[in-house]
This record gives sequence, structure tokens and C-alpha cells, in this order.
Amino acid sequence: MPRSPLIWAPDGRFIFDTRNPVAQEWLEWTPERSQRELSHPELGTVRAWNDFRHDSATGVVTYSTHYEMPGSGRVLSAESKIAVPTKESLAQMLDQTGLVVEEWLGNWRGEPYAPTSPEIIPIGRLR
Repeated sequence: MPRSPLIWAPDGRFIFDTRNPVAQEWLEWTPERSQRELSHPELGTVRAWNDFRHDSATGVVTYSTHYEMPGSGRVLSAESKIAVPTKESLAQMLDQTGLVVEEWLGNWRGEPYAPTSPEIIPIGRLR
């Protein structure tokens, strides 16, 4: 029988974060709002920017980060997809997997979750 890749300590805890879909953080990930210059020790100044697509039916945000190489104008890009579930949906998924959330935070400063929090951070344990 194959071993599970997850190993649980009897008193183990979990914590992770996801973005709160209400905050719509991805609206800032436009080329105009995200353009910036990065200093690379060998390449020099690299221009970078982001763009996104949001699928409201699935809650998945597809975003790309683009880097324009100095001198050549060549653009390198990387695409990522992130799911942005609601707190209620996340709570249901965690419950279905046997996890109990003991505390919900709204950011990494330790403030409690509120409907307008920028992040959703569950802290809990195995049921």
C-alpha cells in the first residue's frame, strides 16, 4: 500500500493563507498599475509588469508576470493560476477533509478575519 505524502503529528497544526475574493486584489495586477523596474546585478535594469484574467464562475485568477530584458526588448513571461475561494467555500473544503479551523485571521499581522480582510488565514488541526 502506498504511503500518504502527508504526515500528521497527533498534536499537529496547520496554517496557510489565501486571498479574500471580496478584496479583488487582482484588479491591481494590470500593466499600468504593476509596472516597475528591477535592478539585476548582471543584466541591469529589467522592466516588469503583470496582467490577469479572472473567471468569476470558478474563482480562478490567471495572472502573468512579464520581464523585458534590457537592450534586446525580449520579453520573458511566467503564468500562474490561483484559486480564490470564499471563506465559506474554504471552510467547507477543510471540513470535508477532516480539518478543524480553530481561528480565522484576516492578515499576517494577526488581526481577526472580517468580510473585508485582504486575506483568509485558517489556523487549526486534524479532527
